[in-house]
Amino acid sequence: MAVPVPVPVPEPDPTPPRRTHAGVFLVGSALVVVALAFGVLYFALFTRPEARPEAPPPPPPLSLTIATLEGPVEVFRAGAWAPAAAGSRLAASDRVRTGAGARATLRLSDGSTVSLEPMTETQVQALDRALSRIRLGAGLVQADIADDPGRLFQVDLDDDGAAARTHGAAFAITSNGAGGAAAVSASRGQVTVAARGREVVIRSGEITRVAPGAAPTAPEPLPAALLLKVAWPQRPLHAPSAVVEGETEPAARLEVQGRPTPVGADGRYRVVVALREGENRVTVRARLAGAPTREERSPPITVDTRTDFKVQIPRWK
Repeated sequence: MAVPVPVPVPEPDPTPPRRTHAGVFLVGSALVVVALAFGVLYFALFTRPEARPEAPPPPPPLSLTIATLEGPVEVFRAGAWAPAAAGSRLAASDRVRTGAGARATLRLSDGSTVSLEPMTETQVQALDRALSRIRLGAGLVQADIADDPGRLFQVDLDDDGAAARTHGAAFAITSNGAGGAAAVSASRGQVTVAARGREVVIRSGEITRVAPGAAPTAPEPLPAALLLKVAWPQRPLHAPSAVVEGETEPAARLEVQGRPTPVGADGRYRVVVALREGENRVTVRARLAGAPTREERSPPITVDTRTDFKVQIPRWK
């Protein structure tokens, strides 16, 4: 009897089978594709592009118009003076003047206003968003400027750099024109007044003065009463004119019979007034930026040019 011979069984190889390079590449590529697809799906489902804020539209250009007028008001442009019209628009270099008893209000497109009192002349210098400027030739202006930290409003007082500027305030200015004194007062906010290398800041209830060729004075409270002295003719006159003289604030705006009258650096003034036959009354008015107006009226002044006055030469015996 044959005896079976045992067949040896091979033991399993503990070393894991090797993967070919091609297989590894395929598996890696598949994983990358899956990851990208998942990222795209996640972005589409769970994220939204951030909305970019739209740029604000540029502000409209600043404009200046004659809002209201009363009495004879004129505008100078194209080399000639012409009657002004309410609602007309002003441009840089235009000049506006008010006659005796006339007034005008200029309005900026931001709501700011500049009021011109009688016998006042001003010129538009610039109308930019960053800087708006006017030049006060002579007279009295009252400005109410809207608060705007990014914009400066300036009033030039002469051609040598004297100016009042603010980012928003209510203020008044009187000026006696070229070679005359000026005064600036504030009733709201603050105003910087500069001249001859010096700057002062005035606030509500304060005033500063700028004499010709001088720096602005230190701020001080507005005067409760304005100085005004008048020497009237005392005797009957035999000519159709008389001299009126006196003293007032050097920076005051003085009018005699409604006409501007120069005031000296010492505050003295002297003017010849035309009179009519018979009884006359003469009015002298002084105005200072922000201060109460002061007015004086003469007693009756009689003019008699019809009486025949003959000089009698004495006869000597």
